[in-house]
Amino acid sequence: MSKTQKDAPSMTSPPATATTSPEIDAYSDAIKDHPQDATLYNNRGVAYHKHKAWQRAIEDYTKAITLAPDNASFYSNRAFSHARAQAFQRAIEDWSSAIALQPDHAPHYCRRADTYHAVGDRLRAIENYTKAIAIAPDNADYYGKRASAYVRKGDKGDRLRAIADYGKALEIEPDNPILYNNRARTYYSRGDYKQAIDDYAKAIALAPEDATLYYHRGDAYHGAGEKEKAIADYSKAIALNPHDVSFYNGRANAYVKKGDKGDRLRAIADYSKALEIEPDNPILYNNRGNTYYSRGDDAQALHDYNRAIELNPSYGVAYQNRAYLHNRMEHIEEALADFTRAIEESAKEVTPAESLYTNRAVMYGKLERWDEALADCDRAIAINPREAVIYGYRSTAYRHLGREQEAQHDQETARSLTDKARHDT
Repeated sequence: MSKTQKDAPSMTSPPATATTSPEIDAYSDAIKDHPQDATLYNNRGVAYHKHKAWQRAIEDYTKAITLAPDNASFYSNRAFSHARAQAFQRAIEDWSSAIALQPDHAPHYCRRADTYHAVGDRLRAIENYTKAIAIAPDNADYYGKRASAYVRKGDKGDRLRAIADYGKALEIEPDNPILYNNRARTYYSRGDYKQAIDDYAKAIALAPEDATLYYHRGDAYHGAGEKEKAIADYSKAIALNPHDVSFYNGRANAYVKKGDKGDRLRAIADYSKALEIEPDNPILYNNRGNTYYSRGDDAQALHDYNRAIELNPSYGVAYQNRAYLHNRMEHIEEALADFTRAIEESAKEVTPAESLYTNRAVMYGKLERWDEALADCDRAIAINPREAVIYGYRSTAYRHLGREQEAQHDQETARSLTDKARHDT
């Protein structure tokens, strides 16, 4: 059995499932003969790590550190196992110990940055990637990882910083399709669809069999309003991988937006194909329901919205869409209940859109419940005091409640906001 010191696999390497092996047994036999040999404990720890036995690996690395406390690799290896065991703070502490022993070793900073990134501390992740870059400025991976951290951090200017980092990485590795893909996605997130399309084209030239690249370029074409090109790219993605529901969903959405004769039926066919692959996907049912709704097929739309909600009872958008359908079908009580549920689900994450309160106010009005309609108009105005339609409907509520002076004031406000909007455009 070789006593050459080994490093643990990376945090992303796929481990096996066994907890013992001939390799582990051989190291155990060697340890019996040489119980003070730190390298043997380290190497057995690496073997345990490969087999997903994180705690056993940590125990062996700890023994190795006790015997040789100045070996940075032992701390580094233990950090990997702590990270895989989700003990991220302990992993960070071990990376820090490794850095203290090897302050000019860039991979230690990168791995500590990876761990900070994993726990959502983007600022410290960026600081550590920056240190790694200062030590090894020709490592494209470090620029790519710092770019990813900037994107996830998401403060003003961070996406431009990410684009700059991807650009630097591409200067070092100009034939790396992953870097082009990641920079393209960053451009896309900024609404810069032309640059995204250009980068996806470069990525596709380097990896022409990667279906996801065509899919993402399809999204960029869709965002740029080039529906035919979007459909062509989604179709290419489907040809390369006919089992990914997102490809069918993307093409269906593009058909809906394109809106030519027969496109909604094509969209329904794509949503249906996706549902054959993932029959319990509530988003697909909601999207197909929207398409049936747009065609006036209320029965099929209702079926799909019901199914989406059955699969995900917290799906606020599906309640909202079903509310619109119920209103069109003159099921006002049901529409009211669905708008209420949509508001409740939205409020769990963000402030509900003013349109939800406005639409519920309309339902209250149809039921002659004007006090409640007025309260919802007040809520909507508190969220968006610049929307003329809300004042117009609150004017109606005031008038039904006999509050003519307030009704007149809201009517004038609505007229003023409408005139201003016309002037601004």
